[in-house]
Amino acid sequence: MSNQKHQTIKLELLVPFANHPFEPYDEKRLADMVDSVKDNGVIVAIIVRPVKDGKFEILSGHNRVEAAKKAGLKEIPAVVRDNLTEDECMLIVTETNFRQRSIEDMKHSELAKAITAHHEATKRQGKRTDLIKLVDDLQEVTSRPPGAKLAENAEPYEISARTISRYLRIGKLIPELQARLDNEEYSLRTGEALSYLNDKEQKMVHGSLTPEKRIFVKHVDDLRAESKKGELTKAKVKEVLAAESSEAKIKPIKFSGEFLSKHFNARQSREYIEDIVSKALEQYFKDQKA
Repeated sequence: MSNQKHQTIKLELLVPFANHPFEPYDEKRLADMVDSVKDNGVIVAIIVRPVKDGKFEILSGHNRVEAAKKAGLKEIPAVVRDNLTEDECMLIVTETNFRQRSIEDMKHSELAKAITAHHEATKRQGKRTDLIKLVDDLQEVTSRPPGAKLAENAEPYEISARTISRYLRIGKLIPELQARLDNEEYSLRTGEALSYLNDKEQKMVHGSLTPEKRIFVKHVDDLRAESKKGELTKAKVKEVLAAESSEAKIKPIKFSGEFLSKHFNARQSREYIEDIVSKALEQYFKDQKA
């Protein structure tokens, strides 16, 4: 069981979490946080653990620390936790960040890395109610303008089990293919399918993709079939990608924010919304056949 205490810590004694899976806030969001800190100070304490040489490792509050530095502060309020395992630290890092960030603003690769880290830590450690209680007590508010509702910020993310499963698979893609997914060069479903190819085969796919050669699930299904036969070569990859896919003929449809707001809220991820819409359409077409 870990212990905790509240104290003020000099910013110069803080070091970032060694395996932090999240990216820093973008310039605009960080600038908004700096303005908030200048006006109100750091309202919510960061969470840290003591490390060697009198330093403290940040578990929750990397962006608050950066904002505090830019705002000219020298110290910051902190909750110091000791006797934590690495998995307990990772759970604090991931759970606090999932509560603070908009999933829609995260890259696919970033979300995959975070979900994978949380999943692995949870499997090894199991849920710790005392850690979760601490997370609930220390919600991020400094990133919002004064007067923003804490309850809105603390609203749980709704990510379907199917989406989590997909992102765990995305974590198995080579970095080059993850970068292509971040650039929206193919769909999440296609990325999930690609993850079943080994690293060598994934590299062949990456090397064969061009702006003119889009890849779809049907292409990957054919690649996986060749892989199972042990016959997937660079030449075969190029041949498969050259084949036209029926998916390429379907033009994407964008729903207006007004339409989506009738059924969903801003905290729900795109993948969650897609899953709900997909299920609704399946039921609709099933009713049409009845």
